[in-house]
Amino acid sequence: MKTIDQLIVELKKINKEELTQRRFYEEILCTIMDFGETIKTEEDDEKVKQVLIEVGCNTIEEFKERAKNFRHSTIGEAINEVSTEFAESYVAQFFYGSIREMLSYDRFVDMLDEWMKKSHNISSYIEYSETSPYHKVAKTALMNWNGLSQEEAEDAINSLSIDELDEQVGAMTSMNAAINCLGEKLELKQDEKGDLKSIVYEGITDNNRFKKGNSFTRGKIKYLLENQDIVPIYMDTLFAVHDNWVKQNSKKFLSREKKHQHMPSELIGWDEVKADLMFVKPIFEALGIYVSEYSLQEEYNNRVQKYFLENHIEKTEDLVELIGRGEDFYSALDGQKDILEALKDKETVEGKVIPQIEKNGIGKVEDVRNMIIDRISYTVTDEELSRLTDEELKNTMDIISDRLAIVPEEDRENSRSYVADSVRLAKVQTHFREREQKKKDKKVLKNVENR
Repeated sequence: MKTIDQLIVELKKINKEELTQRRFYEEILCTIMDFGETIKTEEDDEKVKQVLIEVGCNTIEEFKERAKNFRHSTIGEAINEVSTEFAESYVAQFFYGSIREMLSYDRFVDMLDEWMKKSHNISSYIEYSETSPYHKVAKTALMNWNGLSQEEAEDAINSLSIDELDEQVGAMTSMNAAINCLGEKLELKQDEKGDLKSIVYEGITDNNRFKKGNSFTRGKIKYLLENQDIVPIYMDTLFAVHDNWVKQNSKKFLSREKKHQHMPSELIGWDEVKADLMFVKPIFEALGIYVSEYSLQEEYNNRVQKYFLENHIEKTEDLVELIGRGEDFYSALDGQKDILEALKDKETVEGKVIPQIEKNGIGKVEDVRNMIIDRISYTVTDEELSRLTDEELKNTMDIISDRLAIVPEEDRENSRSYVADSVRLAKVQTHFREREQKKKDKKVLKNVENR
């Protein structure tokens, strides 16, 4: 469940100094929209306003001073022209009144959504017409991995060919994996895949009568993404980059302690998975697509939950047994004889792989199961409940009951969360009774057969 504290953390991550004015306000507004329902009280309102000032947003007074030079006379005009003035105005209004009320007013939210879609397209088009996603990644890699200054990194990307750059940063295989995955997910034709690749390595180029560019294909890919659930496709792309790394770096398994890095994405932990955003995020940005990191983390947690439930991973021993299946456990290991041989040894898995998963990856199996039970207590789908053990099903009932108990009686009638939890509890109780009845029926049948 999203919380006001998580909203505060996400807002503080936004660095105004590293962004254009447009993209700064895009990220501010995207984050607030993503967490809007967590702002429930006047105190929450004030917390968010304070953080907005800290990260560099204009207050209502500062906005009024700047507005003297604004050229748009109406909100509609500002939206139609996708002016950053609209975004500044929208955020400034937060300081004037209640953020909660603005986010619950359909007309304001619709206007914001319209502006956001158009603005993302413009900001990414401008940014990636000037530089390619690959060169953006290379610059970051040269500074973070190779210790170059910003000026030295810029000199390198301006003077070296892509092949020469990649000898230093090695980003091409990861970005190619992302391109291939995205192309397959969207069922792109061969020439469209070629244009996608040119966007990644050359940047966005115009289409006109005299010059063949890739901007038309970019528009089509953006349209395809916007008409699907973007977040799962984004996560598939991140997973594909990790799978590719595992296939390309088999020798590292035996030479390093970080053996969790050769496990499926669902086991390596979100911090490890999100490291590949470095390669993937600029590609989606160049296509005019923005997805918050929090939305991706939620999708990752959903996948971990599904992975644990479908593979019946209830305790550490279950995971040890699963890993021992080699390529049947993780297809990216297919053909990697040294790794597969090592994973056949139960002592190696227990002594060297599991500790790394627990320390640097997803954590202890038992702790993950507890988190899954807590998450299921908010969703309680039939499939999820059917995969829980008897004890876990009872724990789910207890968790929901505890949440219900702390709501004051005078607030219960008007509390949507209380009503929702009451429905959830009834559903879990029904599952529990049905399961108990099946046990009794099975026992009676066995007694009859033994007569």
